[in-house]
Amino acid sequence: MTTEDTSQSNAILFIDSKDAFEHDGVDHYQLRNAISARRGNRILCQLAEAELPVSFYTFDNTNNQLTIDVTGSNDSESWTASISVTIPSKNYNVVQLVAQLNSLITSSYFTFIATFDTQTLKLTFTLSSSLAGTSFTKFEIGDATCLSQIGFIKGQLGSTGSSSSLVGTNAINLHRTLNVFVRTNMKVDNLDSRGEQSGIIAKVQIDQDAGGIVHYRNIENVKFQLSDTFIDHLVVNLTADDGTALNFNGLNYHLSFAFYFRRERVDPNALTLSDKVDEIEMANEEEEDDESFEDEPKYVDSLVPFAVGS
Repeated sequence: MTTEDTSQSNAILFIDSKDAFEHDGVDHYQLRNAISARRGNRILCQLAEAELPVSFYTFDNTNNQLTIDVTGSNDSESWTASISVTIPSKNYNVVQLVAQLNSLITSSYFTFIATFDTQTLKLTFTLSSSLAGTSFTKFEIGDATCLSQIGFIKGQLGSTGSSSSLVGTNAINLHRTLNVFVRTNMKVDNLDSRGEQSGIIAKVQIDQDAGGIVHYRNIENVKFQLSDTFIDHLVVNLTADDGTALNFNGLNYHLSFAFYFRRERVDPNALTLSDKVDEIEMANEEEEDDESFEDEPKYVDSLVPFAVGS
């Protein structure tokens, strides 16, 4: 099958991630037979199909760090505690996450308790002390990479006093990502939400639970014209909603890129090569005429006085 007014046949590139070589966390594919547009043709591309395993975790090494900063005092001393924890990389439901946080965050100064409100979908962190006279003067969320998952924001402050509580600003998000963005090194004009060109050629919705497989088909048949006319090296980066690369934990993904060719459109108002040559020659002739005029002798009329009737 061909596209429109060109005889160049279309091509499909079948990608199996087991054939990739990884560099800086990104998959590279070297094509022994390049995708190349003939002279006068342009390349259009679409992600036709994809099979993606939902094997990435809710928390991994990109989003599993949490720090809380607490200061307080009792009858005998004032103290400061900065507690940093790493949430183990795996999938969690809300019950498992609450239990994990309660086991991770411990201190000799206070007892930490995380709870979840099913009506607001928010976590609450509560600090308490069994020591008489203890007062919490600061409870703050510090540096953390897990905030978009657990619903808090950096610098968020809890209440002060004999106990301290802090409710998440946002609902928790244990989906990890709602989409997989397929980014490549192919030059397309697609824009992200900031209006920047970021190589996104498709957005695949995650409509399966953890352990399932997403089957994507480009039913809208959307194609994008590439600036490239020759492709022998393909870079593929599959990212989450937050832009971080997804780790499929050793499972392979499959992508099918379809390439189409069409004759390059010519602007009827654009100058042809012959028009441009004529334009340059005319400009040169005008310049020569101007120089010739400047070289001609200049004549000035003179008034010569003479005596009348002399």
